[in-house]
Amino acid sequence: MGRSWPATCRSRRTGRCRRPGKLLAEAAAADAAEDARYGGALEEPAPRALASRAGRRERLAAAAGRLAAEDQARRDAQRAKQEAWDAAAAAGKRGGRRPGDEPPRTNHNNTEPRANITDPDVRVMRNQKGYLAGYNGQLVVTTDQVIVGAALSQHPVDRTLLHPLLDTCRQQLAQAGIRPKLRTVLADSGYVSEDNFARAEQDKLRLLAPLAKDPGRPGGRPPKRARHIDQYPATARAIRRLRHPRGREDYKLRARTVEPVFGHLKTCQKLTMMSRRGLAACESEWLLACTAHNLRKLHRHRAEG
Repeated sequence: MGRSWPATCRSRRTGRCRRPGKLLAEAAAADAAEDARYGGALEEPAPRALASRAGRRERLAAAAGRLAAEDQARRDAQRAKQEAWDAAAAAGKRGGRRPGDEPPRTNHNNTEPRANITDPDVRVMRNQKGYLAGYNGQLVVTTDQVIVGAALSQHPVDRTLLHPLLDTCRQQLAQAGIRPKLRTVLADSGYVSEDNFARAEQDKLRLLAPLAKDPGRPGGRPPKRARHIDQYPATARAIRRLRHPRGREDYKLRARTVEPVFGHLKTCQKLTMMSRRGLAACESEWLLACTAHNLRKLHRHRAEG
């Protein structure tokens, strides 16, 4: 589950170079088709929502309203922390420093928040190359690289999406007439939290997830936010499960189950970015791509059988 980089799945095509005359003829035909479609305009027409001044103002107002609502939500959350600290201090059960009046900064650079007026539903996500405006694609994959659960989220933090994704997987399997039987779940370090391990035990799931990003690297240190998480009971039990020979052997399956699926979607199906706008439209596109992946798996299985 979670995002990944593309796997080494490429197709190579070889052939002779076409003649320059044919290339020029194709370019002239494309120019003529564009002239017939757009007339004398040099650029394609703007989207309908941005074509008029009223539409642009409406989008800008909606974006400003969303930023104001998010800022108010952060301030309300900070005020709730102060009230909880005051109540605990009055009861003599709290120490340390009282939370400040200002909420935590919105980003590491402490710059003013911005809104995307092209697609107001996107959020700032982090990948291997930096930051981008997009969505968080989540998958549940079997050992045969078949997608049995898929979801698209606006939340950039994976650890808050583990059990909602598993619930979505159960619901999608039930809708397909399949009785879900989840027993062992393999996840990366982005899903690690005490709450996730505790709920997995309540749901009778064997959750295997390392605290460090690369558990196989010698001397690897867990991230800062997970430095003391091994002191919690559910996390300590999860660490023992992963250190067991069976746990280490089972966790190796993750490298050849969910990781290649993300590579297939990005390279074989060219799903490096969404073609539509809006959460609902992009979620439909994400589910369609996952369905196409399963159909290709089914076709190959029947062809080989």
